[in-house]
Amino acid sequence: MIRLDRWLVFLGASTTTMTLAMSLSAPVLDSAQVGQFGLAGQFAGVSPVFDSWQTANTTGGAAVFGDTLSPYLLSLLQGQGNIFDACILDQQLYLGGQFASLASPSPAAATPVTVNNIARLDLASNTLFALDQGVDGPVYALHCDSANRTVYVGGQFHQPVGVANSTQYAGSVAQWYNNQWLPLPWVGFNGPVHTIKPNTQRQTILFGGQFDATGDGVYFNANSSQPVNLGAPTEVSGGNSAFDGKNSDPSSIVCQGANGSAAPTPWLLQDDVPGYWQATFAYAIQPSMFRLSNTGLPDQATRSFSILALGSNDVFTLSYIDPATHATTTCSDMCFLANNASIPYQDFTVQTPINTTGIRIDISSWYGSGGGLGDVQVFQSDNTLYPENTNNNCSGPATSSVVGNWRPVFAYGSYETFLATSIPTADLPSSNVSVTYTPRIPTQGHYTVYAITPGCVGTSTCDQRTQVQLTIEMTPGNTSQITIDQTNAQDATTVIYDGLVVPSSSSFQPKIVLKPAPNATPPSTTNTTIIAEALDFVRNGTNATLVSILEFSPQNYSSHQPIAWLPLPEQLPPGSTVHAIDASQGNTLYIGGQFTGAPYRNLVAFSYASQHMVPLTSNGVDNNVTSLILSGNELYIGGLFNSTIDQLHTGLNHLAVYDTQRGVWSNMGNGTDGPVSDLVAVDNGTLWVSGAFSHVRMGQPMTAPGNFPWQLGMRAWADPQVFLSGTVVANQVNHWIGSLLAAQTYFSVNAITASTWQAPWTRYPFLFDNDDTAIVSCGAFWHNATSNQVVTILGGQFTMQNGAIANLALYHDNQWTGWQLNGGTNQGAAAVNALVQQDGILYVGGAFSGQVQQQPVKSFFAIQLATMTVTPAPGLSDASGNPGRVQAMVISPDKSKLYVGGAFAKAGSLDCRGVCVLDVQQRQWNPVGTGLDGTVTGLTVDGSSLTAIGALQVQGQASTYAQLANPPSSGAWTVPSSSSSSSINLQQLTMTAVFAGENGDTLLAGVSSDHQTVLGTLTSNHDFNVLSSSMSPASTSSSSSSSSSASSSSLLSGSVIRQLLFAPIAQSSADQTRYPANSNSMLMAVGQLQLSQAGNVSVALYDGHGWSPYTLSSQFNGQPGIIQSFFTELECCTASSIRHYLPVPAVILISIGISLGLIFVLVGAGLGWLFVRRKRQGLDYPEPATSWSPAAAAAAAYASGESPPAHDPVTTSTIAQLLDAAQLATLGSATGAAIASASSSSSPHATAASADPAMRDLQVGDHPSSH
Repeated sequence: MIRLDRWLVFLGASTTTMTLAMSLSAPVLDSAQVGQFGLAGQFAGVSPVFDSWQTANTTGGAAVFGDTLSPYLLSLLQGQGNIFDACILDQQLYLGGQFASLASPSPAAATPVTVNNIARLDLASNTLFALDQGVDGPVYALHCDSANRTVYVGGQFHQPVGVANSTQYAGSVAQWYNNQWLPLPWVGFNGPVHTIKPNTQRQTILFGGQFDATGDGVYFNANSSQPVNLGAPTEVSGGNSAFDGKNSDPSSIVCQGANGSAAPTPWLLQDDVPGYWQATFAYAIQPSMFRLSNTGLPDQATRSFSILALGSNDVFTLSYIDPATHATTTCSDMCFLANNASIPYQDFTVQTPINTTGIRIDISSWYGSGGGLGDVQVFQSDNTLYPENTNNNCSGPATSSVVGNWRPVFAYGSYETFLATSIPTADLPSSNVSVTYTPRIPTQGHYTVYAITPGCVGTSTCDQRTQVQLTIEMTPGNTSQITIDQTNAQDATTVIYDGLVVPSSSSFQPKIVLKPAPNATPPSTTNTTIIAEALDFVRNGTNATLVSILEFSPQNYSSHQPIAWLPLPEQLPPGSTVHAIDASQGNTLYIGGQFTGAPYRNLVAFSYASQHMVPLTSNGVDNNVTSLILSGNELYIGGLFNSTIDQLHTGLNHLAVYDTQRGVWSNMGNGTDGPVSDLVAVDNGTLWVSGAFSHVRMGQPMTAPGNFPWQLGMRAWADPQVFLSGTVVANQVNHWIGSLLAAQTYFSVNAITASTWQAPWTRYPFLFDNDDTAIVSCGAFWHNATSNQVVTILGGQFTMQNGAIANLALYHDNQWTGWQLNGGTNQGAAAVNALVQQDGILYVGGAFSGQVQQQPVKSFFAIQLATMTVTPAPGLSDASGNPGRVQAMVISPDKSKLYVGGAFAKAGSLDCRGVCVLDVQQRQWNPVGTGLDGTVTGLTVDGSSLTAIGALQVQGQASTYAQLANPPSSGAWTVPSSSSSSSINLQQLTMTAVFAGENGDTLLAGVSSDHQTVLGTLTSNHDFNVLSSSMSPASTSSSSSSSSSASSSSLLSGSVIRQLLFAPIAQSSADQTRYPANSNSMLMAVGQLQLSQAGNVSVALYDGHGWSPYTLSSQFNGQPGIIQSFFTELECCTASSIRHYLPVPAVILISIGISLGLIFVLVGAGLGWLFVRRKRQGLDYPEPATSWSPAAAAAAAYASGESPPAHDPVTTSTIAQLLDAAQLATLGSATGAAIASASSSSSPHATAASADPAMRDLQVGDHPSSH
């Protein structure tokens, strides 16, 4: 058992105006009535819902999460696609990947923001911004340079979207500075950039990927700079090809692309015979390199070959790096081709150039039954364009169109074929004949373009030649013209262009248009001949070697020093791909990727001190390296490898640790069961491993959701605590970034418990022998009075402790114990489907057989928990005596009977189909009603009826539900003929949950054949009232009131309700929305629900108007989880536990009635007291009063020296005092005073008395004769 004290929080943004997420005033379960609670089901991550931005799973894959102090998970940033890297600069989080737009998962959020593969998230305001219009391809790498306040961007794109001058960008790199896009000084690369890492000590930045040329023309690989067109008009053929089928066409393996990967359907030879693959070109070429891929088939592939130049029949002398010895090898008659799936291709460089019109690859030996090839690419150092070449799917030279009647002409001397056209000389000024050349330029650079004009002698057209004009556009919007005189007698070469050439793309195509010059001199003959020139593109540069790594010094560049970017002094082998660089040590680089050197492979160090590559001990690893992190002296390595090159360290399984000081290799646990793509340093003690794997290995495999933490100090896998499904590529300022499918607060597999909703929950991350198919179906609690501890009990289909516990387990005294329930039934494997704990006895139902504590059990038994002893009880079986299947159990309201439902026919020897009842005192089975058969999947009971759902037969008729009145009577089961205000037919639903409501009502939930969900009440009058339905979801709106329920969602199709309860809510009052109304409860639905505002949830609350999400869960694969059962420590959550409040109007009326009653009581008491007093005293005749006049009173006062007497107030009667007291007690002092004041000011008697002193002198009790 593990408690989580640190909470992970999703943070993200979706729109340019998005603010922080809105917290929900979530209802809180009343722990006094619930006690501890638990969730059981099929999930790996779970979260309580406290915020509107929480979600069970993302809609795409690109996601950002943040670890803050808030106790819940938010998912604010999502997008279709992937995030590959991230970095932070000035509280701005930059995200790079392959995504068109990003959006919030909240339905209330604005529309997605178009960002085009890169975006910026302001962490202070949680606002998302596009970087102008983004870039036109995926971004693989980012580096935020705080010193220069620049973000360096690398990937597989050409340029930023919408830039005015595209010639500034050659591809793969750009920089974002001062809120604008800028090119790098070398303009770009001719291949993708996979990593950008700073060397802090040297104040440089390293770019790694797969490239060998820069866009400024300084660096390029002449041998592989120009691919040869292998499409039409090149003719491809084979000798001794396979007789038929998809592997017999030799042309199927050409034009596979620049990656050199083998074709999906390789070309094969016939079995056990040599053969050849041949390409015949339309014009002579001079090959500089051959790139070959083997078939990729373990039992049929080429082993040795040679390449012949057609025409001269000379064999090419080639050099290559032997993948076995890692040494540079020279060959001619017998060159060897590896057949290893981890080697996609091999490059063979021509040592002695040969001009040829074709090549033939002769295959002389093979692996397995015969030879074959997967891909062939031919490269040359220059690019000669002949006009009749046609467009094709290979990146070779091409022409797009001709105007006029052009014909091929063979030119003696050059021995090449050119296009020519003949037009009347008189029509020369107005002729529109032309040829448009569209060269396929693979990479940007500095080129010199030559026009080759065949001599007129070789074509016998000297008296017909004139001048032509070439209009040249090598960069967008920039054209130039040049005139060439074609009257040359011998072959002539003319420089027509020298400068930058932008590569071919969807937005721009270099082109040259040839047509007669406007001022052409007419020949003396009747006809004029125009020759289509051949064009030769020669790339210029320093010829310095550049292979996949370039080092850039921003400081040198800003200070205008001449050397600001350059390759490493010693380069990797040609064709290498760099995926990872660690430069944290400063004087030593660690480089990982896909390459074969001498003698290293896929992993190597570079020493700045020696200026050389330095192989690691064992010379590297046997497959790709994708990620590197240096921590202290330990280099952590992730990728696709399994062993070191020398095979001294095997079973690495995609992960390894290399001690850079001692040169010692070690394992990371036992690795993973799939490739590792990313290693992410989360803090000083944890390394997060991500990739395409489902298990990590440390002794027994542990199920992983594509990522798992490694504890550096402990050298072991760590408890993830939080749940993330997918690939984590970065962790920046406590923000998780990656291609994530789901994230939840707790990593807990299939079960979780808690004491309160707000407190940290108790997780169970590694219980079930790491079985991906394990399911917990039910749970229960028992309070052990001896230890004063609560025991957690789980049932389902699982094993623990290497099979020592099967399907039933108890957690007590910090350890798990249990039983082995095996056997199963003819309907499936053994499982526990239902648990009921009553008075210290645990009733267990499911599908199992065998013995427990030497007691025979069959799908049902009971355990006395205090002594952990099995209580004998007859088992449940089918008609043949095989174990039956218990699906549901429910205790009667008086706790004396246990109703059991499922698929069985007998209880012991007693005929009992579908439903049986156990007398818990006598431990005796009894039948329940008559006429029921089939499979019962749910039961509920109240004082008046027992309701069953499932695939039932009731009195011989199929039904989805049935009721029995006054259980456990021997009466007949019936199907109440329900009437409904809607068109819902209950018999067309698959019932999924049933629960007893108030006043004899029954709650039913079901799903139709088209996945529509219905929840309603079946009343005692057999009326079915729909509460919520996806067929006609209620229109709800968000509430901003102070209610503890923000119910704003309706039920959507695809929802499955597994369980229904009445959840007691703390701090409830009559003015809050509840179900039932004016109560302390809400209806809890457990399962897998789809809500209109919240998406997929596992537990939701219904308040009579709408739904509120309450719990989210996710499975290992990122799909929404399924909660099967919500169980509690205390007996609660039934209709009998609901506490009702009077409606507010009724409370007001009752208060008024009580007030009036008090008044009448007080008045009556006063009158009674007066009556008794008068009766005791008799008639009261006071003594006559002395006559009084104001003058006499004043004189008497003057004589005695006293002030004149005040005006005598009216003496208040006792009755009036009693009435005033009652009024003050009922209405309050302030209200009573106000009424008294109003009464005194408006009294006619007071007015009259003040006007008539004589009348004022008459007092109560005065005798009339006294005046």
